[in-house]
Amino acid sequence: MLHQSGSFSTIEDRTSLVEGVSARSSGDLVVEPIDHERTHLMFIVQECAGADCLETLIAVSEGYLRPHQLLDLQQLRDEWNAAMILSDADWRLLRTELESLRLANLHDLYRRTVPYEFRPPPSYCVDPWRVFAHLVGLNGGTDRVPPCMLFLWLVADLLPGSKAVALQGILARLVQKWDIAGAFQRACSGLTRTTVGRRWDPTLLIAIDFDRPGFFSVISWTQWASDQQFKRGRDRIAPKAGLEMAVQEIVASAEAQWPSGYGKLRIEFLLPLDLLNLPVEQWSKEMDPDDGPIQLYKDYPVVVRSLDRIRDLRRRRVWHQRWNTLHESPESAQWLPSGGPLHSLLEEISRDERIVTMILSEPPPGSSDGAAREIRIAIHTGVPIVIWHRTEAPASPFYELIESLIVGGGMADLPDRASKLRITTSMNEDDRGVGQGLVLLWDDPSRLPGEFGSTTSDR
Repeated sequence: MLHQSGSFSTIEDRTSLVEGVSARSSGDLVVEPIDHERTHLMFIVQECAGADCLETLIAVSEGYLRPHQLLDLQQLRDEWNAAMILSDADWRLLRTELESLRLANLHDLYRRTVPYEFRPPPSYCVDPWRVFAHLVGLNGGTDRVPPCMLFLWLVADLLPGSKAVALQGILARLVQKWDIAGAFQRACSGLTRTTVGRRWDPTLLIAIDFDRPGFFSVISWTQWASDQQFKRGRDRIAPKAGLEMAVQEIVASAEAQWPSGYGKLRIEFLLPLDLLNLPVEQWSKEMDPDDGPIQLYKDYPVVVRSLDRIRDLRRRRVWHQRWNTLHESPESAQWLPSGGPLHSLLEEISRDERIVTMILSEPPPGSSDGAAREIRIAIHTGVPIVIWHRTEAPASPFYELIESLIVGGGMADLPDRASKLRITTSMNEDDRGVGQGLVLLWDDPSRLPGEFGSTTSDR
């Protein structure tokens, strides 16, 4: 762009440019004069990039360039900044995906990402790619989270499964590179304040229960809008080894029926106590010829639910009472980790109606019956949300993760937050880290087919 402007055709012009930048920056730039204009300007730009004074170079160039040339130069500066933080493959992927994306709320996303910035983005920021590249050059907040990452997180939330996964993968690599996993989770949690009931997600319910020795019943229902009834699908009987395939067929059928224009599908597995720890979110949705199995969690939020609770009609009232606490004032909702078999868990929960979430002391059903006892207490007291680590007793990193997920009223949209966390599992040190091991039992009493006896009188 500097070359095309025609303003730096002589060595004297280019030397004057270097001197102008040096005068405004903290140190002298050393660029040997070269007769070849393009090569000389390239060395000047490289030197300014290395000295972190590209912005100064643009400011000095302002007096030499026409307005449209200056805007083009600023845009190139932004893309240079993006190239400094991204690998070549990620840079190309992001540019391809974001440049073609058209968002009606682009400036709103920008303002949510940088609430301290009162000016709109530059006029050349006409698509998500240019906004992202511009944000790369802005400083992060007190938690060291760059605004460009928050913007990318918001955009990924608007994209379909495979595209969202690609963007989340880039985010995960940047989070790991800069070692800001906790700060990033807290910052993302602060971007939304969704309360339960303000939106309705299309729902696929899949109930898996014991049928006869060695075989299980698999029943499904779909509900596409809040004013529609649940529609029951074809019942199936399958051995344990065939459960994943049965679920794969059910999901494929639901996708074929999914009306256009509806929101993001949520998959909820209704399971008895002895099956609650089935790794359902890891089950394959389909087979990609290049990447192999695509797990359910990569395309959809996946939660489990308690069939034992749903069938216990005596506990419906306290269940609704706790859920209403979450619905009406999510910012006051409380969570409680179980202290194990000696913990007076029942008494502590019964004393505080704000407790809507329990953390199990071990995976269910539990070698010492601890987790089974804790789930029975959750059902008895109406606690609608239960969280555990799939393979081990929770340790400090797991509790820190839960705290980052629910900060600022985030308990109200845990299914979405847990889904994003699973996708960005490489934020942890290993592929089976605390985020990937998280299991969420999310029992919304309003999301039940009629055959389970869910009525407004229960509330």
